[in-house]
Amino acid sequence: MTPEEFQRELDRLDERLGAGENPVPEGAAQENKVLAFAVEAIRFDALSRRVRKALDGARAQMALDGARAHQALDGAPAAQPLDSASASQPPPPQKREAPVRRLAVISLSVAAGIALILCVGKYLLTTPTGMYDKMYTSYDMGTTRGGEELAPLEHAYQSKAWSAVDDIFRVKAFPTPEDRFLAGMAFMEQGQYAPAINQFRTVGRLGTDYRDESEYYLALAYLASHQTDSALLLFQKIKTDPEHLFYRKVKEINGVDLLILRTK
Repeated sequence: MTPEEFQRELDRLDERLGAGENPVPEGAAQENKVLAFAVEAIRFDALSRRVRKALDGARAQMALDGARAHQALDGAPAAQPLDSASASQPPPPQKREAPVRRLAVISLSVAAGIALILCVGKYLLTTPTGMYDKMYTSYDMGTTRGGEELAPLEHAYQSKAWSAVDDIFRVKAFPTPEDRFLAGMAFMEQGQYAPAINQFRTVGRLGTDYRDESEYYLALAYLASHQTDSALLLFQKIKTDPEHLFYRKVKEINGVDLLILRTK
């Protein structure tokens, strides 16, 4: 039944009621017609409800568009669009943040701040000079390369007579790798890193005697003279050689410290 037919049937029933007649026709066919009319009435009512709902949504959207236009002119942020279902509903109440959640957020913020301070402090305190002070220990002949009799240069080194070591070394016509290494260590003890570097590098070129010791202290001399890249290369070389005398000592260096040193 079309809306026009429905309206005509509704008008006919109104006329019969107004004339005092029975609005329900007699006969089975007529009863079926009335039932069909009732079904159509229900369908028409449902359609009317949907139309009214759509109209309400359209009016709400128009009002929202007007509000957004005013807000745009005033420089205020535009409101979010609403659908027809939410247009007639009041805004949901705002939930208060639970105290436990606020405490957790504050705790995380404090922890992040502390971590940042520690990271900055770690970066500032990790320096080539600081690494040198941490890694440097005086070379002890008695525990590492001891012998029954000490030569004059060895005796001077054992006595920590650093200037005497230098004097004896200078007059040697054919210094051995040990002489050069001890002379380099005497320079290290006096803070003279450039001549120490020269002696350690020479020992490394001469052969295997005192090569491990020279490589380790050469790396430290590079650190002390702020030649960080050269020092890190030597540390890396030592860390890849488990047979190196200073392998364990270098392996204990924190990887983060090495990364920081690469930036300085």
